[in-house]
Amino acid sequence: MVHKRTKTDHRSFNAGTPSPKLSVEDAQAFLESASITGYDKSLLLGIITEMKTYCEKFQHLRGTPKISIFGSARTQPTHPDYVLCHDFAKKLVEKFGYDVITGAGPGIMEAGNKGAGKDGAIGLNISLPFEQDANPYLKDERLITFYYFLIRKLAFVREADGIVLFPGGFGTMDEGFEALTLIQTGRSIPVPVVMMEHEGGSFWGKTIELMHHLKDQGTVSRPDLDLVYYTTDVDDAINYINDFYYRYHSMRYLDNGNAVIRLNRPVPDNLLQELEVKYGHLIKGSKFKLHDQALPEEHDEPDLMNLQRLEFAIDHTKPVDLYFMVKDLNTKYQDGQATNAAEAHKHPRPSRVKVPSSSPTLAETDSQA
Repeated sequence: MVHKRTKTDHRSFNAGTPSPKLSVEDAQAFLESASITGYDKSLLLGIITEMKTYCEKFQHLRGTPKISIFGSARTQPTHPDYVLCHDFAKKLVEKFGYDVITGAGPGIMEAGNKGAGKDGAIGLNISLPFEQDANPYLKDERLITFYYFLIRKLAFVREADGIVLFPGGFGTMDEGFEALTLIQTGRSIPVPVVMMEHEGGSFWGKTIELMHHLKDQGTVSRPDLDLVYYTTDVDDAINYINDFYYRYHSMRYLDNGNAVIRLNRPVPDNLLQELEVKYGHLIKGSKFKLHDQALPEEHDEPDLMNLQRLEFAIDHTKPVDLYFMVKDLNTKYQDGQATNAAEAHKHPRPSRVKVPSSSPTLAETDSQA
């Protein structure tokens, strides 16, 4: 059979533009049509099923900040990395109110869940023929078992306020480098990423050497290497994560092409001026606009309504610079306040449970208060 090539209108075609999102009605009609094979339809329905389960469970878990921990399923309970991960997770939950997300299996995953305790542990299990039974330190309502790695990895990154990598195998490397790639390319909101192992350990040294080799070969840039932080100390890792949220709370892109950063505490004027100079290339030479309440486009996140925020023009081609601007936004010396890491989390990250579009506007909500 000879297939005719469809003529493309190159004046309107943009290879960098994703396909428009389908409406619920169009998606249903597509699944019920003969446009796709049964094999493809089965795949789509499987993905939708897992997304449904994931979204339903996490709707009840989004009131606290979360750290995703990755590491080997083969690490034994007597290994110093297991002990380190246990102690790290325990302190995250008990001292700072985090939840801990792991892959729900044995090894480092078990250490993280055990340290967090059943009320602070979340498990994202994967159905495998070996090496991946869920560990016993998880409540059923805080455990999801996935078939598709892609949905599981989405949940790990989307729900995380920080990502911590302990020594592991292909899976840990895959998850860690994917998280870095998403930050590097701007497809993930900035979060702190930590490589961690016991004092005297030599696991991450070769990986860091590889990253420098990539830089020397020109396949990554020098600033990309600073997207990840290495430590062997529990307090150092926690301080690094908490410092990332000293002022920065979260961010969102607006329909007008600008970005808005929500704040845990005010930014001194002199620090804002420094950032405007240092990151003028990122914010297109403009100034920060300070808002005391949410912008109209943010009405679907009412839990964040009263946070102060910064709106700014943004060059979307510089996501690594955005990452470092967020870090510099947390500079403490200007305001003279003592660091209170727990206070930085008194407002949880966005709930991601959006209110219906027919809900009242901010102005209407204010008038009803």
